[in-house]
Amino acid sequence: MEEQKKIKKENMYEIKPLLIDKKHMHDFYELILNDGYNIKIFDKKEDREIYNYFLPDIKEYIFWTFELKNDKKFKEMNSEMKAAVCNNYKATIFQKENEEIVCFDTGVVLIIQDKIKINKKILGFEHLKDIKNINVNDDKIYKIKVENAQEIYLLVISIYKEIMLKILSKEMENIDLFEKARKCFTEFAKNIYFKKITDNNKGIKIANELEKDLEIEKLYLSVENKFDLLYRNNRLDNKDSMFRIIIILLLVLIIIGTINLGNWIG
Repeated sequence: MEEQKKIKKENMYEIKPLLIDKKHMHDFYELILNDGYNIKIFDKKEDREIYNYFLPDIKEYIFWTFELKNDKKFKEMNSEMKAAVCNNYKATIFQKENEEIVCFDTGVVLIIQDKIKINKKILGFEHLKDIKNINVNDDKIYKIKVENAQEIYLLVISIYKEIMLKILSKEMENIDLFEKARKCFTEFAKNIYFKKITDNNKGIKIANELEKDLEIEKLYLSVENKFDLLYRNNRLDNKDSMFRIIIILLLVLIIIGTINLGNWIG
C-alpha cells in the first residue's frame, strides 16, 4: 500500500522504451531478478482500484499476478524458476524502489521512473536491440502526467501499441519475414489493439488523447496496408509457383507420352 500512496502523490513520470531480442526474454527476466527487482504481485483487496479499473482481458494480459494462488511459494522460487514462469505470460511487471519495468513477451520493455536513469546492467544486456531500427530515437522518453497508478498502466498500454506497430511496420518491409509478421500482427490486433481497456470514462478519454498525439490509428492503418499488400503479393507468388509447377508437369507428361507413342509405333 505504501507504493500505491507514493504513486498517487507523485503525478509526473517518465517512460523509457527498450527492445530486447524476444528469444532471450527469459535471460532478461533472470538478469533483472538477480539485480534486485521483484515481480510485482497485485492483490485484489489492496489493489482493488486497479483490479476494478481494467477489464478482464486486460487483467489477464498484463496483471496475471492478481490470480497468483500461492504467492509465498512463488516468492521462494529462485530467479531462474521465476523467469520461466514469466515466460508463460504476455506481460510481467517488475519493481525496485521507485522504478517499475513492464516487460512484454514481444521484447518490448518499458521502464517507468519519476526521472529516468537506466540501470547499467540493463543497458549492458547482450541481447538489447537498437531501437533506432524501428524509427525510435535512442533518447526517446515519454513524459506522462497521471493522478493514480491505474492511469500509469493505461498509458503504458497505449505506448506499447505505438512501439509494437513500429516493430511490425519495420518487419513488413522484409518479404522474408512475412509469415512471422503476419502471425504477430494478427495476435497483436486480436489480443490488445482492438481490446477495450477500461470502462472508466476519464481513462478512455486520457488514452484516446495520448493515442491521438502518438498517431497510433494512422500508424495502424499504415501497417495494415503493408500487410494487405504483402498478403496479396504472397498469394500471387504462390499462384505463379503453382502455375509453373503445372506447366512443368504437363511438359513432362507430353514428353513421356511422345516417347511411349514412339515406342508403340516402332
